[in-house]
Amino acid sequence: MLKKLKEKKYFWVLKNLFFLIIAIPGLIFGFALFLRLVTQHGREVTVPDMRYMSVADASKIADDADLELVVIDSIYNKRLPRGYVDVQFPAPGKQVKHDRKIRVIINARSPRTVSMPDLKGMSLRQAMNELASKHLEVGQLIYRQDMATNNVLDQRIGNSAAVPGRKIECGTAVDLVLGLNSSSSTTTVPSVISMQYEDAVKDIKASSLNVSTIVYDESVKSYEDTLKAVVYRQGPTASKAPVTKGSSVSLYLTVDPERLPK
Repeated sequence: MLKKLKEKKYFWVLKNLFFLIIAIPGLIFGFALFLRLVTQHGREVTVPDMRYMSVADASKIADDADLELVVIDSIYNKRLPRGYVDVQFPAPGKQVKHDRKIRVIINARSPRTVSMPDLKGMSLRQAMNELASKHLEVGQLIYRQDMATNNVLDQRIGNSAAVPGRKIECGTAVDLVLGLNSSSSTTTVPSVISMQYEDAVKDIKASSLNVSTIVYDESVKSYEDTLKAVVYRQGPTASKAPVTKGSSVSLYLTVDPERLPK
């Protein structure tokens, strides 16, 4: 009788040990699966590029990728349509988990205004910096005879006076009437090859010249292309030969690297 009880107890221990050996891997696998589901480990998605899209289009792209679009701020970008995405975080191409919030900064939907600064008496360079700080554009450089070259004599918006203190929209082009002394009436044409549009224009105007024509080649097919395009040709070409201040330069832009000088 005692022997049978011992054998029965021994069998019970072996049986439970056997089930425990089988159960442990199952428990480990189940726990790992639970963690995978909770943390979504391995279920990452690639952040799509939503820059330069309307918020509505960007939201749809985000939804399709199981992501959430959140507008966190707005800025002024003269080259972007109002309400379009300018910057996004995380950046396009990053790997993130499903349902991640993609934060974007958009171009302001409503026009922003600033007070027109008083530029009279400033140098050309000072006036350019002041306009840039106000998110205003340098328009045409108009020269007339004066004792001080590149001294701002007047400021205009189109055919009207740009009255200091008046509210105007960001991005407005302000023409500058500048002095021109015959003893310092010439400048040289800088090289802007391989520069993007805005940098090229800034360099040309800092050299007391105007930009007359902008031509994009056939490789530029979208708004994004216009942002990436660089100058592959300019006319006149860069030279140390003197040209009269206020002269014009034409720019030709491309996104085709084969068109750039080697």
